[in-house]
Amino acid sequence: MRRPLSLAVVVALPWLLGAQAPHALDRVERALAEGRTADARQMLERWREEVGDSASREDVARSWYLRGRLALDAAEAELYYLRVVLDSPNSPYADDALLRLSQYHLALGNPTRAEEYLLRLRREYPNSELRPESLLWLSQAKRQAGELDAACDAATQGLNEAPVGAAELRAALAEALIRCRQPVHPPAVAGDAGSAYSVQVAALSNGEAARDLAARLRRAGFDAWVQDPGAGGLHRVRVGRGLPEDEARETARRLVTAGYTAYIVAEERRR
Repeated sequence: MRRPLSLAVVVALPWLLGAQAPHALDRVERALAEGRTADARQMLERWREEVGDSASREDVARSWYLRGRLALDAAEAELYYLRVVLDSPNSPYADDALLRLSQYHLALGNPTRAEEYLLRLRREYPNSELRPESLLWLSQAKRQAGELDAACDAATQGLNEAPVGAAELRAALAEALIRCRQPVHPPAVAGDAGSAYSVQVAALSNGEAARDLAARLRRAGFDAWVQDPGAGGLHRVRVGRGLPEDEARETARRLVTAGYTAYIVAEERRR
């Protein structure tokens, strides 16, 4: 016969579950990083049912942040990220939530809203490690808005702020500086059927890492490929080829919802 729980254990149970919560959320994040999103959702739901009411404020904010990353719908993800930012602005996840909100609105073609989130990140989180990366996306927002001088200024400032050891971020900022004078919407050419786009996820100096990322994207259902390294020796991981603008935006939105960074690039016209 099973021995009943003592009163002391019953009273302490919520505390014990709360103490285990960070480990449970670590497992959720690990499953997410490994691409096991279904497992991650199940573990997060189990955590919510068992621990949610007794969890610390920081763990609750972390659970909202993870719910945003695991959301199947971009609008749902936005709501969870907003909840982190508005209800738990002092949590360790608020700055990243703001960055992801900006990426979501860039994917939707809303550079003004994206800029608002990026400037808020920089204003309210002066010690955030994401400040240099925020300038990469601010450059993209300015470029998308047609403010090319401001796009170049943001990329330049980002290079000044990015740590020397942040090789991939510095490479992305250097590429942004090269592209900042190129409008997102190239001028039409007589007889041209329309601009074509792809969606860039990363520009990596390591070719093997780029191929691994492309493989993970393909397993997730994206038409990913790696562009041969050009200037600067960067391997650009992209999704889709020759996409019309609306399809490129939808692809970028899906990538952001899946937890990837994504921005739309115009493909060079063949002469």
